[in-house]
Amino acid sequence: MGALGKLRVAEAVPALCNLIAAESSFGEGAQLKEAAASALGHIGAGSAVPTLCEMLEGGAMLSAIAGVRARVAAARALGELGGPDARAALEQGSRSVNRSLRKASRRALQRLQTMRAMSRGRSLHAR
Repeated sequence: MGALGKLRVAEAVPALCNLIAAESSFGEGAQLKEAAASALGHIGAGSAVPTLCEMLEGGAMLSAIAGVRARVAAARALGELGGPDARAALEQGSRSVNRSLRKASRRALQRLQTMRAMSRGRSLHAR
């Protein structure tokens, strides 16, 4: 799945979202969800934001340790994709009781702020 993300294979987005929704949340299933979330972030698929938001919020019934890693991957991907729904989910994640998830969500929010500031800077230079 890493290759799909690195090559930005947009055609893989629906299959990756389906994998997240359908795959088991235990053992290898959680690892597949983690890899799929990471690939979606690299692809830059805005259409994946709802799936990743649900994953971050834990709606995919993720198990303890493996589930946290998958949710952290979802936070990172949302930080790459951005948008109001991603921001709202990340703000919620930044208040998580889980330290790793809280940190990943906060970093992703910082990334969104940086990208937004850079975008504004480019707009000012274009004038």
